[in-house]
Amino acid sequence: MDERVAARPQQRLFLQQEEADVRQLSIELADEMAAIVDARIASARNASESEVIQEALELLAEQDAPLEEWEERELAASYDEWKANPMGGIPLEEVSRRLEERRGAFEPLHCQASLDRRQSAD
Repeated sequence: MDERVAARPQQRLFLQQEEADVRQLSIELADEMAAIVDARIASARNASESEVIQEALELLAEQDAPLEEWEERELAASYDEWKANPMGGIPLEEVSRRLEERRGAFEPLHCQASLDRRQSAD
């Protein structure tokens, strides 16, 4: 194994990317985001801007994976079930009622948080 790969696991990702099909992109970042990229390079956490962005995108993909799996497993199955029997679904009025109940349960917390923020601003 290449010593550079063994020394830095992140470098392995970068080296693999060089071997794969690569597409060059030009992006614009807010100053705060660009500062994060610069800090990661300065601290030697990443070797380049591309590596920082690649790592961030990998983390986003990891974060989104459970939702995507749920969509494929649960949501698709529910849709297929509804499509097979559209009359077996929950009526719109019932959905609205349930949403109102849930909103009502959270509303006092939201109102209190808003009130607290207003009082602390004064």
